[in-house]
Amino acid sequence: MRITAFMPWLAGASLCAGVASAAPAHAICDDLGPTLGVGVSSFSAAGDWPTTAAREHGVDWRFLYIYVLPTDDPRPDVQGYLLSKIELARSLGAMPVFTFYQLLQIGQRAGVTGSEPEVVQKVLEDRDRMREYFESFVFVLQTSAMADVPVLVHVEPDSWGFMMWAMGVEGNADATSVPVAVASSGHPDVAGFPDHAGGLGRALVKLRDQHAPSVRLGWHASNFRVGQRPEVVTGFYSSMGEWDVLIGENFHLNVDDAVWWAPWDEALLQANLGWLEAVTSSAGVPLLTWQERIGTTDWHLFEGGTTMLERFAAAGLGGVMFELLGSGDPDDFRASGPYGAVPPAGSMAGGTAADMRARLAAYSASPLTWPASSPCAQGGGAGNSGATAGAGGGGATAGAGGGAGSSGATGDEGGCQVQPGARGAGVALSAGLGALAAGLLRRRRPPR
Repeated sequence: MRITAFMPWLAGASLCAGVASAAPAHAICDDLGPTLGVGVSSFSAAGDWPTTAAREHGVDWRFLYIYVLPTDDPRPDVQGYLLSKIELARSLGAMPVFTFYQLLQIGQRAGVTGSEPEVVQKVLEDRDRMREYFESFVFVLQTSAMADVPVLVHVEPDSWGFMMWAMGVEGNADATSVPVAVASSGHPDVAGFPDHAGGLGRALVKLRDQHAPSVRLGWHASNFRVGQRPEVVTGFYSSMGEWDVLIGENFHLNVDDAVWWAPWDEALLQANLGWLEAVTSSAGVPLLTWQERIGTTDWHLFEGGTTMLERFAAAGLGGVMFELLGSGDPDDFRASGPYGAVPPAGSMAGGTAADMRARLAAYSASPLTWPASSPCAQGGGAGNSGATAGAGGGGATAGAGGGAGSSGATGDEGGCQVQPGARGAGVALSAGLGALAAGLLRRRRPPR
């Protein structure tokens, strides 16, 4: 699926120099507002926890996110469920973020076997499966267009990372070398786009422009090598066209994850800040971090001032979204795996969702204004070309969205599992998607 990129630095540099000539359709910083915002997932046993956190404790949610996965449920039921999430986000003053995560599940539902990268690779090269993919994406856009407020559609976490790091080349900066059935899928709306990953990125932007111009598009910038080789990501992204914002998974900043409350390792911190700055400055837009863990992230970024948060914002961070998963009382939810370890007696780290809520409520009372070097302080959103950002406004509190598939999760952190549909409609997914949770962490390996 992935062909050669013998000289990643050169590949990245040449691609970055030659591609973008237009600005993103939307100035994402207008949506984000004057301060760095926080968000949370809205599924699983968490129930009304985000609403309670906002209305009774004062957390100002800027984002509310769910997963959008393939489903056999009737489209009106799926649409009703997703539109109900729009209304929930609106009631909280949040922008809904719909994580469109379908390549892997389309393949697994069709009986494609192999590792997750292998399944994604086979789907990308399969004309019929890619036509299905485009049809589902168009439905997401058409549903989103029913709303009168902005929606952010976050496209394919992991899949772009697989293309760069797990399909035959360890660090492939050349998206044009990755075969993808775009025009050859036969979908009429993407005729003429080249059959490679760069063509896929540009086709998705074109579909947005055609079917739902108000939608904001987020490209997933996978940090699979923990702050190493940002030129791979920037080179790959340079073929994608102009997206409105980048989205990335949580950073890995602990030498020993089981003592997550210990100070972050400065070497890892510097590497990841450098990666963040390189990627956002090259793209010309900020990055929203997503699937952040309860515990370590709120402890290090939001406890006792905003000094650490300011370092990230200065490097290009535009917002922080937490993953809220577990069972029992949502106040007691913790991160999974080693990040769920309980701090020693006397520590103020806590690590529960209730601890996170208290920190975010205090932060909401005095949020961080963009530091001078952040993309939004400089009118960010110009895109690869550095041109003036296009129209797109929308207040920081607006939100809308829609999707073609079920969303939500139960299970481990990062999972993408079943959630009942709105108004009694069952939105059933394939069993076993909880394995995605641990997989997300496993795949983001330290550099070799």
